[in-house]
Amino acid sequence: MKAALNQYSHQQSLFLNYYRLSLMKSRISLKILCILLIISYILFSIYLYVLMCVSIKYDVEINKYQLGKNKKIASATYSITEIIKDGTTETRGETKSAVTNTSGTLKIKDLYVERLYELKEIRSPEDYELNSNTIRFIAHVNNDGELEIEKQSGTTKGNIEITNNENYEISINVEDEAKATLKITKTNQQNNATI
Repeated sequence: MKAALNQYSHQQSLFLNYYRLSLMKSRISLKILCILLIISYILFSIYLYVLMCVSIKYDVEINKYQLGKNKKIASATYSITEIIKDGTTETRGETKSAVTNTSGTLKIKDLYVERLYELKEIRSPEDYELNSNTIRFIAHVNNDGELEIEKQSGTTKGNIEITNNENYEISINVEDEAKATLKITKTNQQNNATI
């Protein structure tokens, strides 16, 4: 009987040691599981942010005005080029271009947020000077899901405006100087007729 009690006590001791070891392993496993869950959450949040920035697009409307006047100008060609910065090095990405319509407006679609763009006139209408002004801007989406525009350089007529925050549309107003024209007419002094 004493041998059976000793064996029972020994088995009970082994069982308790096994239980303590299992409990200790489960605590370690629980800590590791918590750490893995936190890391997974962080990585998933980063993935969603990158996915959001890559996939959100907006449209740009450009309104072309005569310098100092409220007159819109047709037939101006503009390009928008993505500028890719890598440290101090800049490379040019995709370029889109369009021509202002008879109302002096053009629209370029599907630009991406969190990317730098450069707007430049590449061909002016016949009676206007080519505008050498280059406008650089980048769009951000704030925590409320609203579009924000950061103009980095260049001159615009007024500020770059967000015209439709629901559909992510912005408007940029630019100006061009009319070419100076000189008209010379010669008249006959005897009968004031134009020659």
